[in-house]
Amino acid sequence: MRSPRPSLLLFALLALVACSGPSGPAPVPLKGTVRIAERGAVRATIDPAWVAAHPPDFAWGEGQGWHLGRFFSDRWGKPGFELRVTAGGGDAVVFPNPGSRRDGRAPVLILNKKGEAVVTLAESDGSTDPFHGRGGARKRSGDDAPRVVGVTRLELVKGGAGTAPHEVASPPALRIEGAEPATLTAAELGQLPTIPLVDDEGSSRGATAWDLRVVVARFGAVRVVGVVDRGAQVTPILPEEWDDKDGVPSLRVNRRGVWRFQWLDPAGAPAWDRPSASDVVALQIGPR
Repeated sequence: MRSPRPSLLLFALLALVACSGPSGPAPVPLKGTVRIAERGAVRATIDPAWVAAHPPDFAWGEGQGWHLGRFFSDRWGKPGFELRVTAGGGDAVVFPNPGSRRDGRAPVLILNKKGEAVVTLAESDGSTDPFHGRGGARKRSGDDAPRVVGVTRLELVKGGAGTAPHEVASPPALRIEGAEPATLTAAELGQLPTIPLVDDEGSSRGATAWDLRVVVARFGAVRVVGVVDRGAQVTPILPEEWDDKDGVPSLRVNRRGVWRFQWLDPAGAPAWDRPSASDVVALQIGPR
C-alpha cells in the first residue's frame, strides 16, 4: 500500500488549521480598581489580578462580566437594601432592591473592550438589553436601565441610609446668566412646589426636585438654554427638548450638598438616556 503523498499531508494539515480558526482577541485589562463594600466594610477589591484569577460568569466578543450577588451577604436578596455605584467623583447611582427586583434582573459588573468597569442590569444569562428596540425615536429607550461606566466603588446599604436631603449643607447660590444677571438660593427655591422622585420601578426615593420650567417662570417668559457645572462645561437644553412634555428638566440638591440637573419622566423617574450635570453653578436663560 502506498503511503500518502507529502502534498496531500500538507493539504490536510492546512485544512485542520483553517477549521480551528484564529483565536479571538484577548480581553483588555481592567483600568484601575473597583472597591466593593457592604454597609461600610470592604468585601473585595477588583483589580487586574482578580480578573485574571476569576473566570467570568458570562462573556461575549471582547467583553466579560460577573454577577454581583457573589460578593455580598444574604442582604443582597432582601427588599429594602440598595446598591450604590460610584464612578470617579460623581454622584452614586442607586440600584434599589438589587437582588429582589420584580423583573428578575440584577446589577452585574462588566469589563468592556476598553478596559472600563461598567455596572448595569442584566438577566441571569448576562443579557443586558431584554427590551431592545421597543423605544420610540424621541422617547426613552426600550431598556432604561442605568449604565454606569468607569465604576470605582460599589456599596450595599440599607435603603435610605446616609445623609437625608434635608440634612445636607445649603448649597451656594446659583448664578442666573441672562439679559439681567441674578442669583437664586435654596431658600428661594424652597418656596416653590417640588416633584417627588421615584426609582425605575416607581418606588419613592425619599427625595424631591424642582421643575426648571417652574423655576425660571419667576424670571419672566424665559427658558433654560444651558446648565453650567463647576468645570465650566455647559449642558445645552434645545428648544424642542424644553417644550417636550415627555421630559421634565429638574434641579435638586444631592447628598453632597451640590446642585444637580437631571431629566425626569412625567412620573418623576430618571430619564437615563438624557444628559445630566452635577456640581451645577449657573443656569443660562434666554427667550422662548
